[in-house]
Amino acid sequence: MKRKIKGINMKRIKENYVTIILILIVLVFNVAAFSSYIKNVKSNLADQTESHINDILDEVVEGVNSKLEEQMNTMQTLALFAATLGEGEENYKDIKSVFAVQKDKVGLESIEIVGLDAIGRESNINYTEASYFNDALKGKTVMSDILSGNKVTHIAFATPIYYNENEDVDAVLVATIDAKTFYDFIDISAFNKNGKTFVVKKDGTLVSKSEELSAASRISEIFPESKYEKLLINNMNSKKSGIIEYESESSKRYIGYSKLQYNKWYVVSILSSNSVKVNIGDMTLDVIILGIEIGIMIIFLVAYLIYTFVVVKKKSDINLERYFIISKHSDDIVFDYSCLKDTMYCNENWEANFGYKLPTQNVKDVIADFVFEEDKNLYNENIEKLTSLKEAVKFECRILDSEKKPQRCLIKMFAIGKNKKKIIKVVGVIEKLNV
Repeated sequence: MKRKIKGINMKRIKENYVTIILILIVLVFNVAAFSSYIKNVKSNLADQTESHINDILDEVVEGVNSKLEEQMNTMQTLALFAATLGEGEENYKDIKSVFAVQKDKVGLESIEIVGLDAIGRESNINYTEASYFNDALKGKTVMSDILSGNKVTHIAFATPIYYNENEDVDAVLVATIDAKTFYDFIDISAFNKNGKTFVVKKDGTLVSKSEELSAASRISEIFPESKYEKLLINNMNSKKSGIIEYESESSKRYIGYSKLQYNKWYVVSILSSNSVKVNIGDMTLDVIILGIEIGIMIIFLVAYLIYTFVVVKKKSDINLERYFIISKHSDDIVFDYSCLKDTMYCNENWEANFGYKLPTQNVKDVIADFVFEEDKNLYNENIEKLTSLKEAVKFECRILDSEKKPQRCLIKMFAIGKNKKKIIKVVGVIEKLNV
């Protein structure tokens, strides 16, 4: 009987030896790969820890920069909207209603137009000494912290308003938000699962922090020893990002810092070693773990791709919302052209006036075809002035309707990003003139 069983087993082994060899090869390769993985983790643990901390910081910085850029762009759009309607009282009710929508959406404490006399139109506050107001008078869109004693209580946004066609600033749009609401707006709390995360100035003043740190005004009130505060401040003054290790209550912690796009502010995270280090003790030679890790990496990759698509959609929604704010409250033709994407959005007033729709993509090469032939040189001269000198332009030009008949129009174009090296958007208003 034993012989028979032995014979049968040997026979089955011979019949399936190719399959068995292939399985063994796969097992050997998996075990070897997993062993190599453990070896690399052990030898490069410090590098992996640093890389992981940098990934956490990059995600926070990208999120905060996106939120701040959204608000700065919205301020510019609202300023352009106010300039388009003009400074007269007859349209101020519409301007205030749009401001109220933005105020409720973001949680702004105030938003108002400040004249050249430095007096707020709504609050009668004198902004003469406010640095952000004076910077906006120079043509800058700025964000600034407002201090009470040595504590940041509010964040202010300011952008110039140009009512006239010259380059002189005619008024300033100012918005403020309290520090607690600002913390919620930039959504840092979503990253606190990894440790304490906050925004800080280069001198160590806390700009934005969680409710549990509300009483603190400087990073010295957070760190256990003053030497770490000094080390962090020194590093922020010389580097854009970095990691500092320190011991706290018999455990290792990391201070990660990374510079934001605005105001030389930094995002700082205090992370415990448990939240960032690879736990080698949990690793075994079981090949199943390798399969699980590969599966998790695939899931993370899919999640990252979904996250990327969501971010792109959100940015697109922001652009559409900015366009909607202007176009909804105007009887004229309002357009928004993206220089980077070569796309254009235009409100329905174009079709109502000319009887056809404008293209939304690949606009640059065809847009001049809608201009009356005798006016093309004038049109091209103004486009050159707008793009090369980065100046707002205003000119009369005839545009062809659906029957190829020229219609007299007044065109106003404004360059967005004129304080940068290149224009990123062109927005404008077209008013059809009566013959």
